[in-house]
Amino acid sequence: MAIFSQVITTIMTALKQDISTANNNIGCADNNVHKSLFTYLAETYIDANPAQKITLFCVLLSLLLMGFSYLYNSVSTHYFTEPKSYLHSIAALAFFAAIAVFVGYYKTLFPTSRKPILLTCVFLCVFVVMSLAAILRLTPLPPIDNYLFHFDQLIGLDQNQIINAFFQHKYLVIFFGLAYASLTIQLIILPVSLFIFFKQEHCERFIAYFALVNFIGLVIYYFFPTASPASILDHKYLVDGQINLALEFKQIHQGITPTVVGAGLISFPSFHIIWATLLTYTFRKTKRVFYPLLVINTLLTASTFLLGWHYFVDILGGWAVVAFAIWFVDKQYSFRK
Repeated sequence: MAIFSQVITTIMTALKQDISTANNNIGCADNNVHKSLFTYLAETYIDANPAQKITLFCVLLSLLLMGFSYLYNSVSTHYFTEPKSYLHSIAALAFFAAIAVFVGYYKTLFPTSRKPILLTCVFLCVFVVMSLAAILRLTPLPPIDNYLFHFDQLIGLDQNQIINAFFQHKYLVIFFGLAYASLTIQLIILPVSLFIFFKQEHCERFIAYFALVNFIGLVIYYFFPTASPASILDHKYLVDGQINLALEFKQIHQGITPTVVGAGLISFPSFHIIWATLLTYTFRKTKRVFYPLLVINTLLTASTFLLGWHYFVDILGGWAVVAFAIWFVDKQYSFRK
């Protein structure tokens, strides 16, 4: 990515110089007023900090991966794709484009900074890209669920037995279920709070972490896909959404029109673990937020395995992705200094 960054910077610098020269030759009186979109984008990119560039790369590369998945399916595998999914993708891309243009011209529209609005829009851009991830189910590669399940067994974890014992305690199931569901609320409240109360650099690093972990997770899912633990585990205690996810993946890869809609998408690495861990890490210096988050997300981590949503190795994979993203983003800042 560092080489890619240098190449893009060189191109953008050359583009900026060429356009500036052209504007001077034309005799443009006020270059700030008559800037083209390409000029503005070139200047914005060159002035961007490492977190902003990483976010941009991850969003673009994620879109390219999804485009590749769609094109490969169209010319080779020909799995079933529901027409409604195209409409969803087009609507999401249009929304993404509108937000991206707003972000690009933000400083022009609001000379006096409105940091929370800007950062929320950038975060939405990254999140909207994640909403398109379902197209990666068209991967031509076979699922790796058997390997993940057997890895858990090799380290002494029989998930069927553990789930069977856990579900004997009704109130524990409800309690851990609430912890698992809490991530949705966290993703709504915590980023916005971060953007309002924290410094911009801290917020931009969080968005870069978020964009990078999402991109890595999507790449892993496409090249090492999973149908979900429900494709391996006994169904006695699993909910319909879990069972349907495995069936939906199977039907798509058999060229059958899906008759069900599953809950969730990616098993390995666990995005519940990725996002919960990242949010907890982000608020590590705000103790009044960090300690409650640590308790809730520790329960959430356990719930992903105990409720049958993920294999244990999915948890390890999620932690590894977050650790790498934090190391990589922070390293770019150390290089800059």
